[in-house]
Amino acid sequence: MNKKTKFYFKKNLISFLFGTLIFSASAVVYAVVYFPSNEISYDNKASGLKSENVQDAIDELYYTCSDDTPPDLQLIKGNNIEGNNGWYKGLDINVIAKDDRGLKNMAYCVSSGECTPNTSMSLTNGQTTYQFGSSANLQTLCVTAKDNRGNTTTKCTGANKVDGVDPKVTDMTLETLEDTMTITLTAQDNESGLAKYYFSKDSGKTYIESDTPYYTFTNLEAGDYLVTAYVEDVAGNESEPIAKSTNIALTTFCKQNGITNLSDCVIATAAQEKNIDTAKQIIKDKGTPSFTVTSPSIVYTESHANNTTTRSDTTYHNISNAYTFNPTTGYYTLSGYKMTDPETIDFSDGKDYYTCVSTNTSCTTLYKITNFTTSTNSSTGVKTYTMTKYDYTARVSSYDNTGTGMYATNDDDGTSYYFRGAVAGNYVKLANKYWRIIRVNGDGTLRLIYDGTSPHENGEASSNRQVTTKAFNSWWSDNAYVGYMYGDPSDNQISEATAAFTYTGLNSSAKYYFGTSYTFDKNANAFKLSGDLVQANLTEYRDKYNSSGYYTCFSTSATGTCQRLNHVQKYVSATSMSVKAVEWSSTSYAGAHANEINSTMKTYLESWYDSNLSSVDDMISKDTIFCNNRQLSPYKSAPYVGEGYGVTPAMYSYPRFYNWAGSSISPSLTCPQDNDKFSVTTIKGNGDLNKPVGLITADKVSMAGGRMSSQSTLYYLYTGTTYWTMTPSLFNDDSSAREFYVCSPGTLCNSYVYNGYGVRPISYYS
Repeated sequence: MNKKTKFYFKKNLISFLFGTLIFSASAVVYAVVYFPSNEISYDNKASGLKSENVQDAIDELYYTCSDDTPPDLQLIKGNNIEGNNGWYKGLDINVIAKDDRGLKNMAYCVSSGECTPNTSMSLTNGQTTYQFGSSANLQTLCVTAKDNRGNTTTKCTGANKVDGVDPKVTDMTLETLEDTMTITLTAQDNESGLAKYYFSKDSGKTYIESDTPYYTFTNLEAGDYLVTAYVEDVAGNESEPIAKSTNIALTTFCKQNGITNLSDCVIATAAQEKNIDTAKQIIKDKGTPSFTVTSPSIVYTESHANNTTTRSDTTYHNISNAYTFNPTTGYYTLSGYKMTDPETIDFSDGKDYYTCVSTNTSCTTLYKITNFTTSTNSSTGVKTYTMTKYDYTARVSSYDNTGTGMYATNDDDGTSYYFRGAVAGNYVKLANKYWRIIRVNGDGTLRLIYDGTSPHENGEASSNRQVTTKAFNSWWSDNAYVGYMYGDPSDNQISEATAAFTYTGLNSSAKYYFGTSYTFDKNANAFKLSGDLVQANLTEYRDKYNSSGYYTCFSTSATGTCQRLNHVQKYVSATSMSVKAVEWSSTSYAGAHANEINSTMKTYLESWYDSNLSSVDDMISKDTIFCNNRQLSPYKSAPYVGEGYGVTPAMYSYPRFYNWAGSSISPSLTCPQDNDKFSVTTIKGNGDLNKPVGLITADKVSMAGGRMSSQSTLYYLYTGTTYWTMTPSLFNDDSSAREFYVCSPGTLCNSYVYNGYGVRPISYYS
C-alpha cells in the first residue's frame, strides 16, 4: 500500500470513527467520541486500544487491521575460507532482518538439517553475524524473525561442512635397527578426519607422503637424524610439523677403530674420522656457528584463528593498531602501543586493534580485538573487561638442522670441542645416573650435565631430568647475591637508591601500611615500619598522602617485614607506585663479591654430591673450573650505571645475550676473572669449592643451541622444565639480583635469584 492509498484509508477510517462503532478484523470495538469545544477525545479503555490520543489510535487500529506482511529476512554468506572436498575452514552468515512496524524478536537454531529456531538472537541496527564453529557434522542455520503483529519469516542456510581446526600430531616414536628407522605417528582430528601423513628424515627438506601413520626408511648411513612429520585432514588443514632426533650407529665407531680413550672417542665419532688429530681439524674447520639462531633453527609463520573466542581481565592492556612478526623467533611485537581503557575505543571504526595483554609488548600469542564488553561487580565495584578476539599464534613452518654437531672454540685450558643442536649420541652413564656430554674440555676432561635416572629423547619434557627445584639465593637485595658465593654482609650499610622504579602488580582494593620511619634487623636482613603508621589503598594514598614520602613493605600487616624497603615517591596508578629502594647494601665491588658465604645453590649442590657422587669421586676432576662470571658489562646507561655493589642497578652478562646497545651475542668458554673460577684445587681456579660440582653457564646454553626470546625444544639441553645456570644477568632497576636460567620452552631467560627453578648438576669426568 503506497502513502497516498494509506492516507485515503485513514481518512475514511476517521469518518467511520466519528460514528459510534469501530469494527476490527476479529471483534466489535466500541468507541465513544465527544465533540465539546471542538475537541476530539475517545475512551481507549472501552476501545481496547493502547494509544493515549486519537492519531496514535488511528495508526494503531490501521496497522492492527492491515499488517499481514511478514518481516524481510536475509541470510547472506559473509567471511569464509574454503578448504578441500567441499569443506569450509571458516564460515560466517550475515543475518539481516527488518520490518516497517518493528521486530518483536529473533531466534535461531543450528542442526544437521532444518530445525525450529528457539535460541534468542540479538540484532544491532537490524543485523548480526553468525559464526559457524568447527564440527564433524553438517551444519544448517535456521533463523526466525517475528514482528509485533505476530507475522513471522523463517529461513535456513544450506547444509555446510566447517572444519577450521588444524589436526595435531600428539606423539611420534622412532625405532632404529641397524640401518633402518621406523616412524610411527599418533594424530587426531575431531572434525573432517585425517587424510594424509608426511615423513622426513632430513629435517623437512623432503617429505614422503603416506596413507598410513607409519613409515620405514632403509639403507641409512651412520649419524644423527632430525626426523620431522605432519598430517593433513580431509578439509586441507595441516598440523604443525613435529620433530625428534635419533642416532644411527651401524657399529660402534670407536670399537671398530680401536679408540679406547672416551674423550678421543667422542671427538672421533663426531667427525667420523679415526685419526684424532685429523678429527679435531675437521671440527675446527667447521668454523663458528651463528648464535643468533637456535639449533636446530626454526622458521615460524603466522597462524590466525578462523573463529573468535573471549578473554576476561580486570586490568587495562597495551593496545596498538599494528604489529610485526619475527619468523626466526615466532614472536609478535606491538607497534605504537598504549596502555588503554578499552571503554574509550570504538571497535567499529574500521581500524584493527591488537594486544599481547597486560603490559606485554611482545608475545607468541597475539590477540586481534573485535569488541570489549564491561561488567561491574556490585559488591566490590571491580570492573571486568571481556574481550572478543581472534588468536594470532606462531606455528612451525620448517627446521634447519645444518648447525647441529660438534664445534671447536677456546677455553681456559686450550681448545674445547662442544656439542650443539639435536645431537643424540652424547649420552653416558655414571653412578647409575644418565648424563649428557656438553663438551670435551681443553684439558681432555668431559663436562657432563645430569639428565635423569633413565635416558630421555631430545625434545622430551620430563622433571626426571633435574634433581630438585631450588632458589639460587634466598637473599636478593644487593649486587652480591648474583654470586655462587658472596661477601660477608656484616659491614654493609643502609642505602637508598638514587633512581626510582615503578612497583607494579599491587591490589587496587588492598589497604597497605605506610610509615614515617623504619627499623632494621641485621641478622634477618629485614626492615619493619615504625613511627606514625597509616593504612590505605593506593587511590586513598594518592588523595591523602601522595606528597608525604612514607615508607612501606606493601604489607597489609602493620608488623610485616621486607628485605627491600620501599620509599614512596608518588602514586602511579591504582595498582602501581613510584618508589626508591632502601636496602642493607655492600659498599665496594670487592666486598660484595668476596667468596666468603655460600649461596643457597652451592650449599645444596655440595650436599647432593656427597649423597650421589661420592662413590665415583676418584673419576671426577678436582682441577677443572666452574665459572660464575661476575665481570661487569661495559654497557652503561641510566639507571644501569652501577659498579657491581650496593643498590645501584648494574649489568653483568645480560647485554651479551640480549644483544643490547649494538653488542653481538657472544658466548665464551673462557672465564675472565680469577675470583669467578670456582674449583676444588688452586691449580687452575680459586679453590673455594668443597666438592667438584656446579651448574651450566648461560654461555654453554647459547653455544648448545638455546637463545634469548626463541623457543628451542629440540636441542639436547631442552627438558620442558625451567632450570638454573650459574651466570649472573644483572642487578635490576628494582634493586634485585637476577641470574640466567633455561625457560621451559628451551629459551635462555633471566629471573630473580629467589625463584625456585630446577637444578641440573654439572661435573667433570676425568
